[in-house]
Amino acid sequence: MKKNLYPFIGKVFFLSIIFSSCERSLSRAESQVQRDKIKEFFQEFLLEHGAAYTLFGSKSVTVEDLVEFSEEKKQELQQYLAEHPEIEYILVDRKLEEGWEEWKKDSSHCLSEDYILTEIELLNSRTLVFLNVPLTISTLINYYTEFKQVVGCDFNPTEVVEQLREGKEEIWRKLLVNCKTLGILAGYGYQNAKLFENQLKGGQVICHPSENNDPRLKAECYLNDIPFRIPIFVMLDENESRTLVAKYKQEREQIKKCYLGKDFLDVTLLQLNRKSVP
Repeated sequence: MKKNLYPFIGKVFFLSIIFSSCERSLSRAESQVQRDKIKEFFQEFLLEHGAAYTLFGSKSVTVEDLVEFSEEKKQELQQYLAEHPEIEYILVDRKLEEGWEEWKKDSSHCLSEDYILTEIELLNSRTLVFLNVPLTISTLINYYTEFKQVVGCDFNPTEVVEQLREGKEEIWRKLLVNCKTLGILAGYGYQNAKLFENQLKGGQVICHPSENNDPRLKAECYLNDIPFRIPIFVMLDENESRTLVAKYKQEREQIKKCYLGKDFLDVTLLQLNRKSVP
């Protein structure tokens, strides 16, 4: 009787190996899909939206809106555009939103204390905020008077940064919707930020961007076949803008060397986990 069980036991054991192998393969496949989406997220965020200069360079903060369209809103927009052929528009394949959702799902990611990557509500929309902590604290100190005017009271720069890490957004909502303080934090230049705010009050802004970001045109620089732009800002002060553009182009070359011949996501995650030396 026992002998007759051996073929049965062998089949069960064999099937268990097959199912286990399939589960592991599926898990690896899902993991690779998630990794690819996160990689696409960082390539777009860092290279096209300027966050590489917050991760590796001199840019204190990078802010980017998360665009959300339900299927209903997409249909409404398509219908509106169909009814208004005079409106020019460009279709852009964004990876930012989907990749950010994948990043949030994976709890294994651990950032060093030198970086904060989060989303907050700004003007009734979700906004991605990336801080280089030492640079941000230094910027808050150097332009304390301007920030104090917007905050409305005295504040401790280090504590304000840590508040964002803790999910306390009140002060940051003030700083990131004010054109002058946002411009200073985002590395667009003090004079540019001040002039931009003044022009907005006058109802007109002279648009002369730091680099052409029209997706229909060939970009000035690429990394991994992705347009690698310097931070896009309106150049209003000629001397300050010239200095900033030269600095960011120099930083871009240094950043490209960091990624040369290496896996983009591996380099990015390593830097996010690395603590700077005082």
